[in-house]
Amino acid sequence: MLITDVDMRDQRHRAVAPVPRDDRRRLAPIIVLSAVLDLGTRITGLEAGAVDYVTKPFDPLELRARIRSQFRMRELAVRLQRAEQLWPWAS
Repeated sequence: MLITDVDMRDQRHRAVAPVPRDDRRRLAPIIVLSAVLDLGTRITGLEAGAVDYVTKPFDPLELRARIRSQFRMRELAVRLQRAEQLWPWAS
């Protein structure tokens, strides 16, 4: 799990670089936590590979719930991948 802010960058680097589609399921989930509220920035972050975008100020309980949700989804994805390996004709 990576939690980052879109403002954590300099002139040469982007906070969330695009992730090639083939590699998305192998990488840790990315949550953007930011005070930047405009829709374009939120969409750019999600399209670049973030799984969630939380705006500041945020409620710590909500952030924890979102993190737990991402871990549950990751676990389900791993289980599905394992099941598909056991059942090769299921693809």
